[in-house]
Amino acid sequence: MINAFVAYFHFLGIMLLLAALVGEHLLLSGELDAGRGRQLVITDVIYIVAVALVLVSGLLRLIYFGKGLAFYTSNPLFHVKMTLFVVAAVLSVYPTVQIRGLRPAVRSGQAPGLGAGMIRRLKLLVRVELMLIATIPLLAVLMGRGFGY
Repeated sequence: MINAFVAYFHFLGIMLLLAALVGEHLLLSGELDAGRGRQLVITDVIYIVAVALVLVSGLLRLIYFGKGLAFYTSNPLFHVKMTLFVVAAVLSVYPTVQIRGLRPAVRSGQAPGLGAGMIRRLKLLVRVELMLIATIPLLAVLMGRGFGY
């Protein structure tokens, strides 16, 4: 029974992670006034929580509640999945640092001072993260169906 709940929280974390990234992308698509800046900071916190949920539940599934460590680590698709996750995590550091830097302006009710060039860079990184994270469940499904052996 706990296996099902760990899997559920893993899937829920993936959905929340994707929703937060889409939210960040949408918030970066308009004028970044004080209200949108606050929403962006909150959305990034949700993103961080979702990443933690995916990571913890994924490790629990890998070690205790999945098909077994040997099943996963012997499959090259698993290694591709993990590589994509790590690349997405590394790419997310820059946007998170920039968004966290908006906190003082947001607290004081001012519009965040991100230039157009910075917003374009952040949007690009979020788009790449979305593409990488959206690919991971496909690889998981392929693994579950016996591909990669």
